[in-house]
Amino acid sequence: MYAARKHLEGAVIESISQVGLERIVHIDLKTRNEFGDLTGKKLIIELMGRHSNLILVDSASGIIIDSMKHLTPAVNRYRTVLPGEKYVAPPDQGKLNPLRATESDLIRRIDWNAGRIDRQIVALVSGFSPLIGKEILYRAGLPRKEAIAHAFRAIQTAILENDDHPNIVYQPKGKDECHVIPLTHLDGKTEQFRDVHKMLDHFYAVKAETDTVKQKAGDLSHFIRLEWKKNASKLKKLEKTLKDADKAAVFRLYGELLTANMHRLRRGDRSASVVNYYDENQETLTIPLNPNRTPSENAQAYFKKYNKAKTAKKVVGEQIRLTKNEMDYFDGLMQQMRLAERH
Repeated sequence: MYAARKHLEGAVIESISQVGLERIVHIDLKTRNEFGDLTGKKLIIELMGRHSNLILVDSASGIIIDSMKHLTPAVNRYRTVLPGEKYVAPPDQGKLNPLRATESDLIRRIDWNAGRIDRQIVALVSGFSPLIGKEILYRAGLPRKEAIAHAFRAIQTAILENDDHPNIVYQPKGKDECHVIPLTHLDGKTEQFRDVHKMLDHFYAVKAETDTVKQKAGDLSHFIRLEWKKNASKLKKLEKTLKDADKAAVFRLYGELLTANMHRLRRGDRSASVVNYYDENQETLTIPLNPNRTPSENAQAYFKKYNKAKTAKKVVGEQIRLTKNEMDYFDGLMQQMRLAERH
């Protein structure tokens, strides 16, 4: 839209209009061209979800000057949105105009064997949201033709007579909803407002605050889960260390037996078969050795492992206790977060 800036600078808004009941707004502008002559421009806002676009068009010729999104024929077969192309409005969906349609028009179009009457109403009537579709179905009670027609007529009359009742429904188990038509099908506390502006201001102020709280709660939950996982991983390692520490007596035995048989060993040996003098049956033990070490160094290595394991048994035991306490603490926090989310 950079190319459109020069056409919009100093422009004066002459009128703002909506295309029927579609989410398309036309803003008519008057501005001067490079020669100083007055020219008309039209800024078209198409609010259609991910297909939304902002298009600047020359009022006299209908030629597109620029747009926020460019649509080539390869992307959209119905219309091309490119500078220099003729502007073509989005295709008419052929929906009923709720201001003019009769109950019979709606009843004839509904496929009564297909079910999902509320969704069909939304697909058939222009400007009707899923909320209104559900409201009509709820007011009808049973999805019978006469009941649906009566409920539709009641909603249509409220629209035609500007019988607005701005309200917000705060749902305990769902998202809050706001409308100018009473939403009787929703469960929750309803708050009435004097006008639509106050309702929307309050609705989005509360929503912004709620979203902020949810974001912070989400960040906190993520932090708690991450800390719990860190401690779980730490506990697993500590338990392995403690298991290894249980071998302290074996390491001391290996060191003492290697010392007693030092005269029989040489550097390069990968193992040593020695008699276990501490065993009643005097069984032979095979002790793994590091061939790069001397017999003395191998014996000292086992004594070091013994001392380390003996010390670790005391220290690691305390660390395991503290780690389990941390995990219990984070478990409690996660439980509190779940309870808070329910309320």
